[in-house]
Amino acid sequence: MARTVIMDHPLIQHKIGIIRKKDTSSKEFREMISEIAMLMCYEATRELPLTDVEIETPICKTTVKELEGKKMAVVPILRAGLGMVEGMLAMIPAAKIGHIGLYRDPETLAPVEYYCKLPSDIASREVFVTDPMLATGGSATAAITMLKEKGAKKIHFMCIIASPEGIEKMHEIHPDVDVFVDPVSGRIAKQLYPKADITVGGFETTDRRDFFDLAIGNVPFGQYQVNDKAYNKLNFSIHNYFFAKALDQVRPGGVVAFVTSRYTMDAKDSTVRRYLAQRAELLGAIRLPNDAFKKNAGAEVVSDIIFLQKRDRPLDIAPEWTQTGIIRVPAKSQDFVGEGGATEQASFSPQGGNEQAQSATTQDGFAINRYFIDHPEMVLGRQEPVSTAHGMDYTVNPIEGLELSDQLHDAVKYIHGTYQEAELPELGEGEAIDTSIPADPNVKNYSYAIVDGQVYYRENSRMVRPDLNATAEARVKGLVGLRDCVQELIDLQMDVAVPDSTITQKQAELNRLYDSFSARKFCSGISLIFVSQLS
Repeated sequence: MARTVIMDHPLIQHKIGIIRKKDTSSKEFREMISEIAMLMCYEATRELPLTDVEIETPICKTTVKELEGKKMAVVPILRAGLGMVEGMLAMIPAAKIGHIGLYRDPETLAPVEYYCKLPSDIASREVFVTDPMLATGGSATAAITMLKEKGAKKIHFMCIIASPEGIEKMHEIHPDVDVFVDPVSGRIAKQLYPKADITVGGFETTDRRDFFDLAIGNVPFGQYQVNDKAYNKLNFSIHNYFFAKALDQVRPGGVVAFVTSRYTMDAKDSTVRRYLAQRAELLGAIRLPNDAFKKNAGAEVVSDIIFLQKRDRPLDIAPEWTQTGIIRVPAKSQDFVGEGGATEQASFSPQGGNEQAQSATTQDGFAINRYFIDHPEMVLGRQEPVSTAHGMDYTVNPIEGLELSDQLHDAVKYIHGTYQEAELPELGEGEAIDTSIPADPNVKNYSYAIVDGQVYYRENSRMVRPDLNATAEARVKGLVGLRDCVQELIDLQMDVAVPDSTITQKQAELNRLYDSFSARKFCSGISLIFVSQLS
Protein backbone atom coordinates (compact mmCIF):
# COMPACT_ATOMS: atom_id res chain seq x y z
CA MET A 1 0.00 0.00 0.00
CA ALA A 2 1.02 3.61 -0.56
CA ARG A 3 0.98 6.24 2.16
CA THR A 4 -2.18 6.46 4.23
CA VAL A 5 -2.24 9.64 6.31
CA ILE A 6 -4.39 9.25 9.42
CA MET A 7 -6.18 12.48 10.40
CA ASP A 8 -6.33 12.07 14.15
CA HIS A 9 -6.69 15.74 15.15
CA PRO A 10 -9.09 16.04 18.15
CA LEU A 11 -11.36 18.49 16.29
CA ILE A 12 -11.70 16.12 13.34
CA GLN A 13 -12.55 13.21 15.63
CA HIS A 14 -15.07 15.36 17.52
CA LYS A 15 -16.84 16.45 14.33
CA ILE A 16 -16.87 12.90 12.92
CA GLY A 17 -18.63 11.87 16.12
CA ILE A 18 -21.31 14.46 15.44
CA ILE A 19 -22.02 13.34 11.87
CA ARG A 20 -22.35 9.72 13.02
CA LYS A 21 -25.12 10.52 15.52
CA LYS A 22 -28.55 9.42 14.31
CA ASP A 23 -30.21 12.63 15.52
CA THR A 24 -27.83 15.01 13.68
CA SER A 25 -29.87 17.26 11.36
CA SER A 26 -29.18 17.52 7.62
CA LYS A 27 -28.06 21.14 8.03
CA GLU A 28 -25.63 20.26 10.82
CA PHE A 29 -24.39 17.25 8.86
CA ARG A 30 -23.51 19.43 5.84
CA GLU A 31 -21.78 21.98 8.06
CA MET A 32 -19.70 19.31 9.77
CA ILE A 33 -18.65 17.77 6.44
CA SER A 34 -17.44 21.19 5.27
CA GLU A 35 -15.59 21.90 8.53
CA ILE A 36 -13.93 18.45 8.53
CA ALA A 37 -12.80 19.04 4.93
CA MET A 38 -11.26 22.37 5.94
CA LEU A 39 -9.31 20.76 8.79
CA MET A 40 -8.22 17.89 6.55
CA CYS A 41 -7.06 20.38 3.92
CA TYR A 42 -4.85 22.03 6.54
CA GLU A 43 -3.16 18.68 7.24
CA ALA A 44 -3.03 17.53 3.59
CA THR A 45 -1.19 20.68 2.48
CA ARG A 46 1.38 20.47 5.27
CA GLU A 47 4.21 19.40 2.90
CA LEU A 48 3.66 21.99 0.17
CA PRO A 49 7.04 23.61 -0.62
CA LEU A 50 7.74 27.21 0.41
CA THR A 51 10.07 29.81 -1.02
CA ASP A 52 11.49 33.06 0.35
CA VAL A 53 10.20 36.30 -1.21
CA GLU A 54 10.96 39.90 -0.36
CA ILE A 55 8.04 42.20 0.48
CA GLU A 56 7.67 45.73 1.70
CA THR A 57 5.81 46.26 4.97
CA PRO A 58 4.55 49.65 6.18
CA ILE A 59 7.87 49.96 8.07
CA CYS A 60 10.57 48.24 6.02
CA LYS A 61 11.43 45.49 3.55
CA THR A 62 11.54 41.95 4.86
CA THR A 63 11.60 38.33 3.69
CA VAL A 64 8.54 36.11 4.09
CA LYS A 65 7.45 32.63 3.02
CA GLU A 66 5.14 31.91 0.08
CA LEU A 67 3.99 28.73 -1.61
CA GLU A 68 6.56 27.79 -4.22
CA GLY A 69 4.55 28.20 -7.42
CA LYS A 70 2.16 25.36 -6.55
CA LYS A 71 -1.18 25.60 -8.37
CA MET A 72 -3.94 23.45 -6.90
CA ALA A 73 -7.21 21.94 -8.00
CA VAL A 74 -10.08 20.39 -6.05
CA VAL A 75 -11.99 17.65 -7.90
CA PRO A 76 -15.06 16.24 -6.13
CA ILE A 77 -16.58 12.94 -7.21
CA LEU A 78 -20.24 13.78 -7.85
CA ARG A 79 -22.35 14.22 -5.94
CA ALA A 80 -21.18 13.38 -2.42
CA GLY A 81 -17.76 14.94 -2.91
CA LEU A 82 -19.34 18.37 -3.45
CA GLY A 83 -19.96 18.63 0.29
CA MET A 84 -16.21 18.85 0.96
CA VAL A 85 -15.45 21.54 -1.64
CA GLU A 86 -16.54 24.56 0.40
CA GLY A 87 -14.29 23.59 3.30
CA MET A 88 -11.33 23.02 0.95
CA LEU A 89 -11.82 26.42 -0.69
CA ALA A 90 -11.88 28.09 2.71
CA MET A 91 -8.22 27.04 3.05
CA ILE A 92 -7.10 27.31 -0.60
CA PRO A 93 -9.45 29.87 -2.22
CA ALA A 94 -7.30 30.20 -5.37
CA ALA A 95 -7.72 26.51 -6.26
CA LYS A 96 -9.60 25.68 -9.46
CA ILE A 97 -12.53 23.28 -9.37
CA GLY A 98 -13.15 20.23 -11.56
CA HIS A 99 -15.93 17.63 -11.46
CA ILE A 100 -16.09 13.91 -12.16
CA GLY A 101 -19.39 12.04 -12.36
CA LEU A 102 -19.65 8.25 -12.17
CA TYR A 103 -22.46 5.71 -11.84
CA ARG A 104 -22.37 1.94 -11.40
CA ASP A 105 -23.40 -0.33 -14.24
CA PRO A 106 -26.42 -2.26 -12.84
CA GLU A 107 -25.17 -5.56 -14.26
CA THR A 108 -21.37 -5.44 -13.89
CA LEU A 109 -21.32 -2.92 -10.99
CA ALA A 110 -18.32 -1.33 -12.73
CA PRO A 111 -18.06 2.49 -12.51
CA VAL A 112 -19.11 4.31 -15.70
CA GLU A 113 -18.26 7.93 -16.51
CA TYR A 114 -21.16 10.27 -17.23
CA TYR A 115 -19.48 13.65 -16.64
CA CYS A 116 -15.93 14.96 -16.55
CA LYS A 117 -14.91 18.62 -16.61
CA LEU A 118 -11.44 19.57 -15.44
CA PRO A 119 -9.25 22.70 -15.54
CA SER A 120 -7.38 22.88 -18.85
CA ASP A 121 -4.05 23.02 -17.01
CA ILE A 122 -4.79 20.03 -14.75
CA ALA A 123 -1.42 18.48 -15.65
CA SER A 124 0.45 21.28 -13.86
CA ARG A 125 -1.76 21.34 -10.75
CA GLU A 126 -1.61 19.47 -7.45
CA VAL A 127 -5.00 17.73 -7.39
CA PHE A 128 -7.11 16.94 -4.31
CA VAL A 129 -9.91 14.45 -5.06
CA THR A 130 -12.76 14.50 -2.52
CA ASP A 131 -15.33 11.86 -1.63
CA PRO A 132 -16.61 11.45 1.95
CA MET A 133 -16.80 7.64 1.75
CA LEU A 134 -14.24 5.16 0.41
CA ALA A 135 -16.01 1.79 0.42
CA THR A 136 -14.92 -0.73 -2.23
CA GLY A 137 -12.64 1.79 -3.94
CA GLY A 138 -14.17 1.17 -7.38
CA SER A 139 -15.40 4.71 -8.06
CA ALA A 140 -12.42 6.42 -6.45
CA THR A 141 -9.84 4.42 -8.40
CA ALA A 142 -11.78 4.95 -11.64
CA ALA A 143 -11.90 8.71 -11.03
CA ILE A 144 -8.16 8.87 -10.43
CA THR A 145 -7.53 6.82 -13.57
CA MET A 146 -9.55 9.41 -15.50
CA LEU A 147 -7.48 12.22 -13.99
CA LYS A 148 -4.23 10.52 -14.97
CA GLU A 149 -5.50 10.02 -18.52
CA LYS A 150 -6.12 13.79 -18.64
CA GLY A 151 -2.51 14.41 -17.58
CA ALA A 152 -2.75 14.91 -13.79
CA LYS A 153 0.48 13.83 -12.10
CA LYS A 154 0.35 14.71 -8.39
CA ILE A 155 -2.94 13.48 -6.89
CA HIS A 156 -4.19 13.18 -3.31
CA PHE A 157 -7.42 11.42 -2.28
CA MET A 158 -9.34 12.80 0.69
CA CYS A 159 -12.17 10.94 2.43
CA ILE A 160 -13.78 11.04 5.84
CA ILE A 161 -14.66 7.37 6.32
CA ALA A 162 -12.80 4.49 4.64
CA SER A 163 -12.86 0.72 4.71
CA PRO A 164 -9.57 -1.25 4.83
CA GLU A 165 -10.57 -2.93 1.54
CA GLY A 166 -11.08 0.44 -0.16
CA ILE A 167 -7.72 1.74 1.03
CA GLU A 168 -5.99 -1.46 -0.11
CA LYS A 169 -7.55 -1.26 -3.56
CA MET A 170 -6.60 2.40 -3.92
CA HIS A 171 -2.97 1.70 -3.07
CA GLU A 172 -2.75 -1.36 -5.30
CA ILE A 173 -4.13 0.40 -8.39
CA HIS A 174 -2.70 3.86 -7.68
CA PRO A 175 0.38 3.35 -5.48
CA ASP A 176 1.49 6.95 -6.10
CA VAL A 177 -1.67 8.49 -4.56
CA ASP A 178 -1.75 9.43 -0.88
CA VAL A 179 -5.00 8.72 0.98
CA PHE A 180 -6.03 11.11 3.76
CA VAL A 181 -8.55 9.54 6.13
CA ASP A 182 -9.77 9.63 9.72
CA PRO A 183 -8.32 7.16 12.28
CA VAL A 184 -11.28 4.73 12.26
CA SER A 185 -9.21 1.89 10.75
CA GLY A 186 -6.55 2.23 13.41
CA ARG A 187 -9.14 2.23 16.18
CA ILE A 188 -10.73 -0.92 14.71
CA ALA A 189 -7.35 -2.67 14.77
CA LYS A 190 -6.87 -1.68 18.41
CA GLN A 191 -10.24 -3.21 19.28
CA LEU A 192 -9.45 -6.43 17.38
CA TYR A 193 -6.03 -6.78 19.01
CA PRO A 194 -6.32 -5.14 22.46
CA LYS A 195 -3.07 -6.62 23.74
CA ALA A 196 -1.03 -5.36 20.80
CA ASP A 197 0.81 -2.03 20.81
CA ILE A 198 -0.67 -0.47 17.67
CA THR A 199 0.61 2.90 16.49
CA VAL A 200 -1.64 4.86 14.14
CA GLY A 201 0.74 7.12 12.28
CA GLY A 202 3.21 7.53 9.48
CA PHE A 203 6.31 5.33 9.45
CA GLU A 204 8.42 8.50 9.44
CA THR A 205 6.98 9.49 12.85
CA THR A 206 8.00 6.27 14.61
CA ASP A 207 11.39 4.94 15.68
CA ARG A 208 11.97 1.76 17.67
CA ARG A 209 15.47 0.99 16.51
CA ASP A 210 16.80 -2.56 17.05
CA PHE A 211 13.52 -3.49 18.73
CA PHE A 212 11.40 -5.90 16.66
CA ASP A 213 11.91 -9.55 15.76
CA LEU A 214 9.99 -9.32 12.49
CA ALA A 215 8.83 -6.65 10.04
CA ILE A 216 6.26 -7.87 7.53
CA GLY A 217 4.05 -6.03 5.08
CA ASN A 218 3.21 -4.77 1.60
CA VAL A 219 5.27 -1.60 1.25
CA PRO A 220 4.04 1.57 -0.47
CA PHE A 221 5.33 2.19 -3.97
CA GLY A 222 5.92 5.54 -5.64
CA GLN A 223 8.48 7.81 -7.26
CA TYR A 224 8.55 10.21 -4.31
CA GLN A 225 10.47 10.43 -1.06
CA VAL A 226 9.36 10.45 2.56
CA ASN A 227 10.49 13.41 4.65
CA ASP A 228 12.32 11.59 7.45
CA LYS A 229 15.31 13.55 8.72
CA ALA A 230 17.36 10.46 9.54
CA TYR A 231 16.94 9.02 6.01
CA ASN A 232 16.64 12.05 3.72
CA LYS A 233 20.33 11.83 2.83
CA LEU A 234 19.75 8.44 1.20
CA ASN A 235 17.39 9.93 -1.42
CA PHE A 236 15.45 6.65 -1.54
CA SER A 237 11.97 6.45 -3.07
CA ILE A 238 9.24 5.55 -0.60
CA HIS A 239 9.31 1.76 -1.22
CA ASN A 240 13.08 1.57 -0.72
CA TYR A 241 12.88 3.91 2.29
CA PHE A 242 10.58 1.38 3.95
CA PHE A 243 13.22 -1.33 3.52
CA ALA A 244 16.00 0.87 4.91
CA LYS A 245 14.07 2.02 7.97
CA ALA A 246 12.54 -1.41 8.67
CA LEU A 247 16.04 -2.92 8.81
CA ASP A 248 16.95 -0.37 11.46
CA GLN A 249 13.82 -1.20 13.45
CA VAL A 250 14.45 -4.96 13.72
CA ARG A 251 17.13 -6.30 16.03
CA PRO A 252 20.27 -8.08 14.76
CA GLY A 253 19.05 -11.48 13.58
CA GLY A 254 15.57 -10.06 12.99
CA VAL A 255 13.81 -10.67 9.69
CA VAL A 256 12.21 -8.26 7.19
CA ALA A 257 9.71 -9.85 4.78
CA PHE A 258 8.17 -7.33 2.38
CA VAL A 259 6.06 -7.48 -0.77
CA THR A 260 7.32 -4.87 -3.22
CA SER A 261 7.47 -4.00 -6.89
CA ARG A 262 9.99 -5.97 -8.94
CA TYR A 263 12.02 -2.79 -9.42
CA THR A 264 13.63 -3.06 -5.98
CA MET A 265 15.40 -6.14 -7.36
CA ASP A 266 15.58 -5.22 -11.07
CA ALA A 267 16.47 -1.51 -11.09
CA LYS A 268 19.49 -0.58 -13.21
CA ASP A 269 20.99 1.37 -10.31
CA SER A 270 22.19 -1.08 -7.65
CA THR A 271 22.66 1.56 -4.92
CA VAL A 272 19.64 0.46 -2.88
CA ARG A 273 20.47 -3.25 -3.14
CA ARG A 274 24.08 -2.63 -2.08
CA TYR A 275 22.84 -0.60 0.91
CA LEU A 276 20.55 -3.47 1.95
CA ALA A 277 23.16 -6.17 1.33
CA GLN A 278 25.66 -4.41 3.59
CA ARG A 279 23.14 -4.51 6.43
CA ALA A 280 21.27 -7.76 5.82
CA GLU A 281 21.64 -11.19 4.30
CA LEU A 282 19.23 -12.09 1.51
CA LEU A 283 17.49 -15.26 2.67
CA GLY A 284 15.63 -15.51 -0.61
CA ALA A 285 13.05 -13.88 -2.85
CA ILE A 286 9.89 -15.05 -4.61
CA ARG A 287 8.66 -13.44 -7.83
CA LEU A 288 4.87 -13.48 -8.10
CA PRO A 289 2.84 -13.73 -11.32
CA ASN A 290 1.23 -10.57 -12.61
CA ASP A 291 -2.27 -11.61 -11.48
CA ALA A 292 -1.37 -12.12 -7.80
CA PHE A 293 -3.32 -9.00 -6.77
CA LYS A 294 -5.84 -8.93 -9.60
CA LYS A 295 -8.80 -10.46 -7.73
CA ASN A 296 -8.72 -8.18 -4.69
CA ALA A 297 -7.22 -5.05 -6.22
CA GLY A 298 -7.76 -5.22 -9.97
CA ALA A 299 -4.04 -4.66 -10.59
CA GLU A 300 -1.78 -6.68 -12.89
CA VAL A 301 1.78 -6.10 -11.74
CA VAL A 302 4.87 -8.23 -11.20
CA SER A 303 5.75 -8.21 -7.50
CA ASP A 304 8.41 -9.80 -5.31
CA ILE A 305 8.45 -11.07 -1.74
CA ILE A 306 11.91 -10.31 -0.35
CA PHE A 307 13.26 -11.93 2.83
CA LEU A 308 16.17 -10.20 4.60
CA GLN A 309 17.90 -11.04 7.90
CA LYS A 310 19.67 -8.20 9.67
CA ARG A 311 23.41 -8.46 10.27
CA ASP A 312 25.11 -7.71 13.58
CA ARG A 313 27.00 -4.90 11.85
CA PRO A 314 27.28 -3.49 8.32
CA LEU A 315 29.78 -5.19 5.99
CA ASP A 316 31.41 -3.67 2.93
CA ILE A 317 30.22 -6.31 0.45
CA ALA A 318 28.33 -6.48 -2.83
CA PRO A 319 26.99 -10.03 -3.28
CA GLU A 320 25.76 -11.21 -6.65
CA TRP A 321 22.10 -10.45 -5.94
CA THR A 322 22.91 -6.73 -5.94
CA GLN A 323 23.52 -6.97 -9.71
CA THR A 324 21.29 -7.61 -12.70
CA GLY A 325 21.88 -9.85 -15.70
CA ILE A 326 20.41 -10.07 -19.18
CA ILE A 327 17.92 -12.72 -20.24
CA ARG A 328 18.19 -12.87 -24.03
CA VAL A 329 15.32 -13.54 -26.42
CA PRO A 330 16.17 -15.84 -29.37
CA ALA A 331 14.56 -14.89 -32.67
CA LYS A 332 10.99 -16.18 -33.24
CA SER A 333 10.90 -17.77 -29.82
CA GLN A 334 9.45 -16.98 -26.44
CA ASP A 335 12.23 -18.84 -24.70
CA PHE A 336 14.90 -16.81 -22.95
CA VAL A 337 18.54 -17.77 -22.81
CA GLY A 338 20.30 -16.85 -19.59
CA GLU A 339 23.84 -15.54 -19.53
CA GLY A 340 25.11 -19.01 -18.76
CA GLY A 341 23.49 -20.33 -21.93
CA ALA A 342 20.68 -22.30 -20.28
CA THR A 343 17.28 -21.92 -21.94
CA GLU A 344 14.60 -20.50 -19.67
CA GLN A 345 11.16 -19.07 -20.21
CA ALA A 346 10.90 -15.32 -20.41
CA SER A 347 9.58 -12.64 -18.04
CA PHE A 348 8.36 -9.05 -18.80
CA SER A 349 6.04 -6.54 -16.90
CA PRO A 350 3.18 -4.32 -18.09
CA GLN A 351 4.35 -1.43 -15.93
CA GLY A 352 5.50 1.58 -17.87
CA GLY A 353 6.45 5.19 -17.34
CA ASN A 354 8.76 5.95 -14.46
CA GLU A 355 8.79 2.35 -13.26
CA GLN A 356 9.86 0.94 -16.59
CA ALA A 357 12.66 3.48 -16.83
CA GLN A 358 14.21 1.96 -13.72
CA SER A 359 15.04 -1.33 -15.45
CA ALA A 360 17.21 -1.93 -18.48
CA THR A 361 15.94 -3.11 -21.86
CA THR A 362 18.45 -3.91 -24.58
CA GLN A 363 18.33 -5.37 -28.05
CA ASP A 364 19.49 -8.64 -26.52
CA GLY A 365 16.74 -8.92 -23.90
CA PHE A 366 15.77 -7.66 -20.48
CA ALA A 367 17.68 -7.01 -17.28
CA ILE A 368 16.43 -8.87 -14.23
CA ASN A 369 18.09 -9.60 -10.92
CA ARG A 370 20.88 -12.17 -10.92
CA TYR A 371 19.08 -14.02 -8.12
CA PHE A 372 16.16 -14.88 -10.38
CA ILE A 373 18.48 -15.85 -13.23
CA ASP A 374 20.29 -18.24 -10.89
CA HIS A 375 17.07 -19.41 -9.18
CA PRO A 376 14.34 -19.70 -11.86
CA GLU A 377 12.39 -21.95 -9.50
CA MET A 378 11.62 -18.83 -7.43
CA VAL A 379 9.71 -17.24 -10.34
CA LEU A 380 6.12 -18.45 -9.99
CA GLY A 381 5.03 -18.20 -13.59
CA ARG A 382 6.07 -18.02 -17.22
CA GLN A 383 8.60 -15.26 -17.85
CA GLU A 384 7.43 -13.78 -21.13
CA PRO A 385 7.64 -10.59 -23.21
CA VAL A 386 4.61 -8.37 -23.53
CA SER A 387 3.93 -5.46 -25.85
CA THR A 388 2.91 -2.23 -24.10
CA ALA A 389 2.39 1.40 -25.07
CA HIS A 390 6.02 1.94 -24.05
CA GLY A 391 7.40 -0.91 -26.13
CA MET A 392 8.31 -4.46 -25.20
CA ASP A 393 8.40 -5.16 -21.50
CA TYR A 394 8.80 -8.06 -19.09
CA THR A 395 6.03 -9.89 -17.30
CA VAL A 396 5.42 -13.09 -15.38
CA ASN A 397 2.24 -14.74 -16.59
CA PRO A 398 0.48 -17.28 -14.35
CA ILE A 399 0.70 -20.96 -15.19
CA GLU A 400 -2.74 -22.31 -16.00
CA GLY A 401 -3.95 -25.04 -13.67
CA LEU A 402 -1.64 -24.11 -10.79
CA GLU A 403 -2.84 -22.44 -7.59
CA LEU A 404 -0.63 -19.60 -6.38
CA SER A 405 -1.06 -20.76 -2.77
CA ASP A 406 0.41 -24.15 -3.66
CA GLN A 407 3.27 -22.54 -5.57
CA LEU A 408 4.06 -20.28 -2.61
CA HIS A 409 4.02 -23.25 -0.25
CA ASP A 410 6.64 -24.98 -2.39
CA ALA A 411 8.76 -21.88 -3.02
CA VAL A 412 9.04 -20.95 0.66
CA LYS A 413 10.93 -24.21 1.21
CA TYR A 414 13.82 -22.68 -0.71
CA ILE A 415 14.08 -19.65 1.58
CA HIS A 416 17.27 -20.54 3.44
CA GLY A 417 17.31 -18.99 6.89
CA THR A 418 17.07 -19.75 10.58
CA TYR A 419 15.17 -17.65 13.05
CA GLN A 420 17.48 -16.68 15.88
CA GLU A 421 16.15 -16.12 19.37
CA ALA A 422 17.13 -12.76 20.83
CA GLU A 423 20.27 -13.18 22.90
CA LEU A 424 20.35 -11.36 26.22
CA PRO A 425 23.54 -9.90 27.69
CA GLU A 426 25.45 -12.17 30.07
CA LEU A 427 23.89 -11.97 33.50
CA GLY A 428 25.66 -11.78 36.79
CA GLU A 429 26.08 -14.78 39.03
CA GLY A 430 22.76 -15.77 40.56
CA GLU A 431 20.84 -13.18 38.54
CA ALA A 432 17.56 -14.51 37.17
CA ILE A 433 16.35 -13.91 33.66
CA ASP A 434 13.02 -12.60 34.90
CA THR A 435 14.69 -9.34 35.98
CA SER A 436 14.70 -8.26 32.35
CA ILE A 437 12.01 -5.93 31.02
CA PRO A 438 10.86 -4.97 27.51
CA ALA A 439 13.13 -2.35 25.98
CA ASP A 440 12.05 1.28 26.04
CA PRO A 441 12.22 2.42 22.39
CA ASN A 442 13.35 5.85 23.60
CA VAL A 443 16.52 4.33 25.06
CA LYS A 444 19.39 3.98 22.60
CA ASN A 445 20.50 0.39 22.02
CA TYR A 446 23.54 -0.79 24.02
CA SER A 447 23.23 1.97 26.60
CA TYR A 448 22.20 2.41 30.22
CA ALA A 449 18.90 3.83 31.48
CA ILE A 450 17.25 4.42 34.84
CA VAL A 451 13.85 2.73 35.27
CA ASP A 452 12.01 3.19 38.56
CA GLY A 453 15.28 4.14 40.23
CA GLN A 454 17.08 1.01 38.99
CA VAL A 455 19.90 0.76 36.43
CA TYR A 456 19.10 -1.20 33.26
CA TYR A 457 21.15 -1.95 30.16
CA ARG A 458 19.39 -2.20 26.81
CA GLU A 459 20.34 -4.81 24.23
CA ASN A 460 17.90 -5.05 21.34
CA SER A 461 14.35 -5.74 22.51
CA ARG A 462 15.11 -6.34 26.23
CA MET A 463 16.67 -4.42 29.10
CA VAL A 464 18.37 -6.24 31.98
CA ARG A 465 19.82 -5.35 35.35
CA PRO A 466 23.63 -5.38 34.98
CA ASP A 467 25.87 -6.91 37.64
CA LEU A 468 27.17 -3.75 39.34
CA ASN A 469 28.38 -3.13 42.87
CA ALA A 470 26.95 -0.19 44.80
CA THR A 471 29.73 2.21 43.80
CA ALA A 472 29.54 1.35 40.10
CA GLU A 473 25.74 1.63 40.12
CA ALA A 474 25.88 5.08 41.71
CA ARG A 475 28.47 6.13 39.13
CA VAL A 476 26.26 4.93 36.24
CA LYS A 477 23.24 6.75 37.66
CA GLY A 478 25.26 9.95 37.85
CA LEU A 479 26.54 9.59 34.29
CA VAL A 480 23.05 8.85 32.94
CA GLY A 481 21.75 11.99 34.65
CA LEU A 482 24.55 14.06 33.10
CA ARG A 483 24.00 12.53 29.65
CA ASP A 484 20.25 13.17 29.69
CA CYS A 485 20.67 16.73 30.94
CA VAL A 486 23.24 17.54 28.24
CA GLN A 487 20.89 16.19 25.55
CA GLU A 488 17.97 18.21 26.94
CA LEU A 489 20.15 21.33 26.93
CA ILE A 490 21.19 20.79 23.32
CA ASP A 491 17.55 20.30 22.31
CA LEU A 492 16.60 23.57 24.01
CA GLN A 493 19.47 25.44 22.32
CA MET A 494 18.42 24.12 18.92
CA ASP A 495 14.85 25.43 19.38
CA VAL A 496 14.73 29.08 18.36
CA ALA A 497 11.43 29.53 20.22
CA VAL A 498 12.96 28.71 23.63
CA PRO A 499 13.77 31.84 25.67
CA ASP A 500 17.30 32.41 27.01
CA SER A 501 16.04 32.16 30.59
CA THR A 502 14.98 28.53 30.08
CA ILE A 503 18.37 27.66 28.60
CA THR A 504 20.13 29.39 31.51
CA GLN A 505 18.10 27.34 34.00
CA LYS A 506 19.03 24.09 32.22
CA GLN A 507 22.73 25.11 32.18
CA ALA A 508 22.55 25.74 35.92
CA GLU A 509 20.95 22.30 36.41
CA LEU A 510 23.79 20.72 34.43
CA ASN A 511 26.37 22.50 36.58
CA ARG A 512 24.65 21.28 39.75
CA LEU A 513 24.60 17.68 38.50
CA TYR A 514 28.28 17.85 37.58
CA ASP A 515 29.25 19.39 40.94
CA SER A 516 27.33 16.63 42.73
CA PHE A 517 28.98 13.99 40.55
CA SER A 518 32.43 15.49 41.23
CA ALA A 519 31.83 15.67 44.98
CA ARG A 520 31.36 11.90 45.06
CA LYS A 521 34.82 11.44 43.49
CA PHE A 522 33.38 9.79 40.37
CA CYS A 523 35.24 12.10 37.99
CA SER A 524 38.53 10.27 37.53
CA GLY A 525 39.20 10.39 33.79
CA ILE A 526 36.01 12.32 33.09
CA SER A 527 35.78 15.95 32.01
CA LEU A 528 32.67 17.96 31.29
CA ILE A 529 32.75 20.09 28.16
CA PHE A 530 30.89 23.30 28.76
CA VAL A 531 27.95 23.50 26.36
CA SER A 532 27.63 27.15 25.42
CA GLN A 533 24.52 28.70 23.96
CA LEU A 534 24.36 28.05 20.20
CA SER A 535 24.67 31.21 18.13
